[in-house]
Amino acid sequence: MVGYGTNKGIVPIACDEIFKRIDEVRRGPDASKYQFQVTIQMLEIYNEQVRDLFAKDNPSGGLKVRMNPKTGVEVVGLSEWPVASYAEIDERIETATKNRTVAATQMNATSSRAHTVVTICYTQLEIDAKGPGKHSEKKAKMNLVDLAGSERAESTGATGDRLKEGAAINLSLTMLGNVITALAEKSNNPKKNVLVPYRESKLTTILQDALGGNAKTIMICALSPADINYDETLSTLRYADRAKQIKNKPKVNMDPTEALIQQLKAENERLKAQVGGVAPAEGGPMSEEEKEAIRKQLEEEMQAKLLENQRMIDEMNKSWEQKLQEAQARAAEEGGPSEGGGGSRSAEAQRRATEPHLLNIHEDPLLSRAVCHFLAVGKTRFGSRSQPDGEEVLLGGPSVKPNHCYIMNEEGGGELKISAREGCKVLVNGAEASSAGLPLKHNDRLFIGSNYCFVLVHPSQSAAGPPEGGEWPEVDWDFANREMAKAQGLSVDVNWSTLSEEERRRALLNDELIQVMPRVAEANDISKEMGRGVTFETKILPVLAKKKGNTGSGTPTSGMTSAVMVRVFDAARDLEWFWGKNKFVNRVYLMRELFEKFEEAGRALEPPPEDQDPFWDPNEPVCVSHCSVHLKPLSYCLQVEDDFALYRDVHQDGVLHVKLEPCRPDGSPVLETDDSSPYDEIEDPKDLVGRRLDVLVSIPQARGVNTKYDKEVFVRFHLPQVDGGGDGGEEDDDGFFQTEVIKGTSNPDFKYVKQVTWMRVNEELLQTFLEGAAIFQVNLMGWSDITGATSSIFGAAYLVLVQLGI
Repeated sequence: MVGYGTNKGIVPIACDEIFKRIDEVRRGPDASKYQFQVTIQMLEIYNEQVRDLFAKDNPSGGLKVRMNPKTGVEVVGLSEWPVASYAEIDERIETATKNRTVAATQMNATSSRAHTVVTICYTQLEIDAKGPGKHSEKKAKMNLVDLAGSERAESTGATGDRLKEGAAINLSLTMLGNVITALAEKSNNPKKNVLVPYRESKLTTILQDALGGNAKTIMICALSPADINYDETLSTLRYADRAKQIKNKPKVNMDPTEALIQQLKAENERLKAQVGGVAPAEGGPMSEEEKEAIRKQLEEEMQAKLLENQRMIDEMNKSWEQKLQEAQARAAEEGGPSEGGGGSRSAEAQRRATEPHLLNIHEDPLLSRAVCHFLAVGKTRFGSRSQPDGEEVLLGGPSVKPNHCYIMNEEGGGELKISAREGCKVLVNGAEASSAGLPLKHNDRLFIGSNYCFVLVHPSQSAAGPPEGGEWPEVDWDFANREMAKAQGLSVDVNWSTLSEEERRRALLNDELIQVMPRVAEANDISKEMGRGVTFETKILPVLAKKKGNTGSGTPTSGMTSAVMVRVFDAARDLEWFWGKNKFVNRVYLMRELFEKFEEAGRALEPPPEDQDPFWDPNEPVCVSHCSVHLKPLSYCLQVEDDFALYRDVHQDGVLHVKLEPCRPDGSPVLETDDSSPYDEIEDPKDLVGRRLDVLVSIPQARGVNTKYDKEVFVRFHLPQVDGGGDGGEEDDDGFFQTEVIKGTSNPDFKYVKQVTWMRVNEELLQTFLEGAAIFQVNLMGWSDITGATSSIFGAAYLVLVQLGI
């Protein structure tokens, strides 16, 4: 919507077009007949909280949205900026991006996780249209809305996690969809009484007039050409099709400003008469103190309403020239060294060309290099926004302490040195900065705390050129994190074209580690500052996964592979478990929100309920050992039976007896003494294609299960493309089968028998039998009474048992 750099988005293009058309009128013969006024507002909705993007500070909990009987839906306290040219709109949007970046780095979301609404109000005055001194006024309001992406849980890896950071995003989009559906139904059936649920979310409340009022609405949908996003693309097209059915009939707005001013004045006179003579409502007996409290509350409410009405009257009585002058004065005054201000954009650009400064680097490219901190001669100190101590630059978020560090700018030569207070995290080009002072040069990368990454811009050094005739590297979020990972010993310089398949797999694991490590550090800092006693650590563990067949057919088979996991250790419960990468990243966003509330509450926030706590996980089954059973004999309709070794990591941990034998459709076994069987004609695996296959799965017992895990155990397994079968044991919704739970023995007798049926064997299933294996997993119910025993557990709580053999 906004775009990147010279690649402008819809918002700047639309704003530019407005002023181009205004200029055309001003150059035409009717230039003296018309005057034009344009104002802009910009807000962001994240987790049902409304933030004014033109304001550096927003109230806790966000701005209030209410219905004003005179002016319609309004966001209380949302600033409105008069603008005289597209350049001023562009400057306002840049300011909004800076404010959004500060909030995002302080624990808010990236731009893709929030809804953004840009409102352009256009007013056209026709001079003396109703006689001398009486102007005709027409108004139009344009809402440019950038909706956050609605991510499907299966695509993001959040499936199975009880806490989903995107829930509020998806909720508001769902409510918007419900509103669109209701409006479409109302358009198609004008006589039907349809309730439109505008007030179900902040987004739909704010857009009420734009969707179903005196408005024309256009929806632009972004689609993915990838087949993996087929479901999302189809869902988006259906969403747009519903919006297309809405039929509004917009009319020209003749704004009744004078009438509204008179109404407000009359209401103010009425309120003034009531203030001082307020009587409490009738009811039961009340003490004098209670009466006085009610009287005082009513007087305060009336006084607030009186002041708000007077503000609106004063604002309406101002001339357009006054409003423009005030807005330009505010723009010149806002900002400062700590926020990269110093006045207008042109003044800041001049300073950037001559003075050393820091530019922020953010994981969202739209928010990178938006905030500038100038490094004045002398000390520029960095400290905590929640505990300020006179520092020039205040940063929010975890692990930023008072007087965290400072940069010394020597007078004359402009030499820069950074010094960090003991125990404060500062990295320069991936290496830790010492307290004695570390020299800085142009294009150096700085990490301050866990959340803040900057690149140093030193104009005089940049003009002198890079060292040894090279080029200054392009610094982005990925570059800075790779550099930090390299300093910690990870290999980041990879020539992909020369790597084997196994080496590529390891390099991809390395890349995942690089992505996860900064968030692990951030999660540890949040936990430490909130006193939660939970620590996080990256691990590479063997997990179950789908693999391509060895024959090159592309048919997936199952097997063990390595994956990046995050070890979670809860010191209070003396327990540990593992989270997958996607689940951990989801939890980090929730930890950020919780930490923001913690700071707003003065660092005295009570822990949330367990079902809303991102640090907590309930007792759930965990895989403790596994075995592989190859399925090739089934392709020849032969049975498989053996004691299969159970493995935990690479260590054997008992045996599991498994038997797979073809059977008749009624479940009876096929005996060698039988005169005939359903599989007599199967001489080659290809003969099985197109035929029915029934198999009895038997798991009589396990022996030698580790005594640490003998409390409550069961076996879980999966076979591909199963159409049905008889009774025996339990079957999950996702197609996994499991035995009953056996308690209190290291030699459990499961006595499990299950008939599974393939009504028609296809080529893919046959290939799976020939190449694949079924994984049988021994699972432990819960964590009770196994304190200290989980450090060597294979897998993790919540680790989804991947379908193997398909």
